Amino acid sequence: MTRFLFRALADLQGSGVNEETERLFCIPPRYKAQLSLCSGESPFSRLAQSARSLPLKKQDYKTALREVEEAQRKAAKSHYVSEIATKVRREESKNVLHGLNQYSSRSTSDLVHILQLTDYALQLDENNDDAKHERQSATSQLSDLLLGNTAVSNSEHADLAARIALERLTIAEPWIRQDSRFVPIKSKLSTQAYPAFMARIEVDDATNCPADFDQELVKKSIVDGLGQFGKIDRGNWSLTFRVKSPSCTQTDVPKQSVQQVNSTYVAGHNQSANPVYTQLQQALSSAQIELTRAEINNQNNPNFGNGLVVGFARGKVNRLQRQLSATAPYIDQEILQQYQVEKFVALRSCHVESVLQVYAKPTEFQFATELTVKADGEDTRQGVSGVLPQDKSGLQNVQPILPRIGECNARIASEYLTQITKKTRELAAGFFASAAMDTQLEATRRLASSMYVFDLASGTQYEALKENQRPRIQNAALEEAPSKRALDFLNLPVPKQIIIENANSSDSAPIENALENAMNGVVEIETDSGTLGSGFFFTNTCMVLTNHHVIVGAETIVLRTSSKKLFTAQVLASDDLRDLALLSTNARSCNPLQLEEAEKPHVGQEIFAIGSPLGLSGTVTKGIVSATRTTASGIHYIQLDATINPGNSGGPLLSRSGKVLGINTFKLKGFEGLNFAVLSTEVRNSFGRFLK
Repeated sequence: MTRFLFRALADLQGSGVNEETERLFCIPPRYKAQLSLCSGESPFSRLAQSARSLPLKKQDYKTALREVEEAQRKAAKSHYVSEIATKVRREESKNVLHGLNQYSSRSTSDLVHILQLTDYALQLDENNDDAKHERQSATSQLSDLLLGNTAVSNSEHADLAARIALERLTIAEPWIRQDSRFVPIKSKLSTQAYPAFMARIEVDDATNCPADFDQELVKKSIVDGLGQFGKIDRGNWSLTFRVKSPSCTQTDVPKQSVQQVNSTYVAGHNQSANPVYTQLQQALSSAQIELTRAEINNQNNPNFGNGLVVGFARGKVNRLQRQLSATAPYIDQEILQQYQVEKFVALRSCHVESVLQVYAKPTEFQFATELTVKADGEDTRQGVSGVLPQDKSGLQNVQPILPRIGECNARIASEYLTQITKKTRELAAGFFASAAMDTQLEATRRLASSMYVFDLASGTQYEALKENQRPRIQNAALEEAPSKRALDFLNLPVPKQIIIENANSSDSAPIENALENAMNGVVEIETDSGTLGSGFFFTNTCMVLTNHHVIVGAETIVLRTSSKKLFTAQVLASDDLRDLALLSTNARSCNPLQLEEAEKPHVGQEIFAIGSPLGLSGTVTKGIVSATRTTASGIHYIQLDATINPGNSGGPLLSRSGKVLGINTFKLKGFEGLNFAVLSTEVRNSFGRFLK
């Protein structure tokens, strides 16, 4: 036997030969005493093969190390396995150090890679003195390189250089944190790298919101979202965070979703003969006859049998008499009548919505985007009314009691502020993502911006990308002068850019020209059924859009323009579900209005309704978008506070740019400020086949 086999035998004798060791070492039963090796694919045989083949080829060491781990797991107490494992690891540790020859520049990147390799070599063999020496030397050089000269220029983008330097320190920290210079220099770089920008916060006045809508809490939520990355400085800002057009709506509907439900009530009673009583009478009469016969028989021939029959007959008569006396001769029957009761839902809801905009100062890097921030609260209760006291089905009148509207407002205020914080962080990360993906910017700025993206990634869409892209960003950070090509791997989603108009022009720019142009496309509609309404041209073929309820049942339709021209029209198509109608006209030329189909209007947006209320053509009412609503059938509406009166139906609802946001449709009777328009995108859903 070889020396290894004797040693393995000693191991087995010490631990006992069992089925596991027999399988592990391939010991046939007849050779247990000799413990000879057999061929096969056991971990022992593969480990022995690796030991005989040392030193191995470079690419074979990974396989050998896997075999070492597997053999040690299955024979942890085997000295033989332990010795071979140590030998394989020692050889691989030496082999790893041979790879250090490729790093000759001793740059930051090279030194980090050298330290990673020496750590791995020492992990394989902690007694590798060459690896210890190389690690000590590389650590000293890396410390001097990163901590010996940390001066960051006071240039415009000094924070970017500091952020990259800080990233290098973070990567090198496992090796150089024991250096006395490390902590103060890292603190200095953190101070220079953060905040990453100066911010200005603006919050518009709220519309229809409770008195306790606190702008200061909104601003604090933005500050919380920025964290250490943004510092508030209105005089020297680089990014503006604006909460635009915050608006609140409250809905209190005592009854909605009313359903008529059938029930029954007791209208009176009928008295009728009790069939059980009649049956008992008949049975008693028969029993009495039987008793009489039995008594006659017993008188004529008295004996024990006839006497017994008399006893049974008399007992039956007595029993039936008791039952008859306990039974009512008549019964009352209820007269049931059907009627209907109302089941309904009481609703109390509140809603707050705004647009959070972020835009940079006009510099070499343009950035402006926005997100909608909203919160909803709703309380509903079931109610029942119209139940009669004589109801037979068990229904009862139920008057629903809802929580106070103040409780609803308190709930959504908390949710809204949380959303403001999250969206602020999302948009700040989006700002840096845009810079990182802008190939026109210098590589240093792009690299630092990508680092800021993942600093802000928690809770944003960028968090899922961190695991894949952060290591590659760190590799780029180790380069002395990162190149643009080194950042080709970056793949970060960039927010949709918008145009932010100057504050003086966005809210107070004259709209007279847009309204005057729109007036030329609006028509007054009169039908032979006596209906008055409005409509507007919206195609080059002079088709007119209006409401279905304006033209329903009409045979003759006359259009009158703002210039007093008269045209006739015919119904080309109608959609009573969306309350829309498409008219063909005999007009040869017209001024068509353009539908806004790209984006939904946002809450608080200024709008203008044009129509002919009560026959007063060319009337314009101004308001804001209170909310956007979607019915159970999926139809989209705009809720607005601009007044909609009879005659406005079918007219256009315009934005400041003069585009048609919706078609004015109806108002809720008995309520002020609850007016609705069908969203312009619904037009194509109804009449898309005519608009190709």
